Amino acid sequence: VLQEYTKPKQMLSLKSDIRSAKADWDSNQSSYELELRKLAELKAEIEKCTIRAPEDGQAIHANQASSRSSNEFIVEAGANVREGQVIIRMPKSERMQVKAKVNETRVTMLKEGLDATVRIDAFGDRSFRGRVTHVNEYPEATSFFGSQAKEYATEIQIVDQVADLRSG
Repeated sequence: VLQEYTKPKQMLSLKSDIRSAKADWDSNQSSYELELRKLAELKAEIEKCTIRAPEDGQAIHANQASSRSSNEFIVEAGANVREGQVIIRMPKSERMQVKAKVNETRVTMLKEGLDATVRIDAFGDRSFRGRVTHVNEYPEATSFFGSQAKEYATEIQIVDQVADLRSG
């Protein structure tokens, strides 16, 4: 009975177990190779997400706050970014500029290249030489509750070297 019935039955069962184990092995091997490819892709994506500054300096997050719409972007872990989006800024102290809003009644007095004097609250009465580099052609957006007078954004580059000046 052992030789005629039990042995063939057990051999068939063992061969079936071997085939099943081989199929599991092949399946696990394929899954492992797929996971390795995914890991390589993720490592490549992480490498592409690493930001390296072209030079030494202070890096500032390019946060964008909007009071009227949901177009707000705060630099933080897990934030979604798109290709070409500004994430950080690296201001240079030798090329600092001021964005001033000029009332519509005085904007006609300004033009590019005009010398200016800039006073910054943090420096008290100290003033700096500057030069107008840009005057917007269109007024800045105003809030519903704000003044009805239109204001034009004007960029003034600070000519003097100011060691203690920080952006923002």
